Amino acid sequence: MTRYLYGINIIMHLNALKDPYILCWDVRKADDVVYKLYRSSEYTNQRILFDIEPLGRHLGTGGQDGFVHIYDLQTGQWKSSFQAALDTVNGFSFHPYLPMAASSSGHRRFLVPDDGSEDLRLGGEENCASVWSFSCDALVGNEVNTNIVDLNSRSEPGNLKLNQNS
Repeated sequence: MTRYLYGINIIMHLNALKDPYILCWDVRKADDVVYKLYRSSEYTNQRILFDIEPLGRHLGTGGQDGFVHIYDLQTGQWKSSFQAALDTVNGFSFHPYLPMAASSSGHRRFLVPDDGSEDLRLGGEENCASVWSFSCDALVGNEVNTNIVDLNSRSEPGNLKLNQNS
């Protein structure tokens, strides 16, 4: 997955399957990685998505540990994380206009019955989609300061838990 961030620097963010790092380059001098952003993905075959918030200041990504990690794109430093699910968080996306984000989690696990029968069932207890709200500070000039630390609090009406039981 690749995302471009245009601004003072032209930054490309790239990740690959099973690579625990999202690599960030300034495409004007692509011989050196500007910084690496860690997310746990070494032991899963799932594609784990990331997103950049609309102002281009923060990147959010899931991981196989069930956490969403938020990074400051100005410095490449980790800012915050929160437990979004009990299973792999394979998707994370910021809303383009509102101070909200969505995450998705889970993967297919086939449960083998203890009785030895060959009826395999798809378990779905950990598959879910969640909507998260976070706060934006007051508008200062033309810049909105986003307080990502408050991402841990789910908004009650927006919290969606979708169990996929077959």
